Amino acid sequence: MKSVKIGITIAVDSTQVASIIFSTADKTTKQSELSEIVSLASSEANTAITEISMNTQSVSEKTTHTLDISEQTNLLALNATI
Repeated sequence: MKSVKIGITIAVDSTQVASIIFSTADKTTKQSELSEIVSLASSEANTAITEISMNTQSVSEKTTHTLDISEQTNLLALNATI
C-alpha cells in the first residue's frame, strides 16, 4: 500500500512539474515575442531620431543662410542710407 501512495505522489508531482514546464515555455514564447516588438520599436525610434537629426541640420543650415542674407540686406540698406 505504501508503494502505491509513493507511486501516486510521484505521478502527481510529475504532473505538477510538467504543468510548470509548459507554463514556463509559454511565458518564454511570449517574452520572445515581446522582445521582437521592443527591438522593432527601438529600430523605428532610431530611424526617426536619425531623420530628426538630419532635418535639424538642414534647418540649421537654412537659418544660417537666412541670417547671412539678412546681414547683407542690412548692409545694403545702410549703404543706401549713406
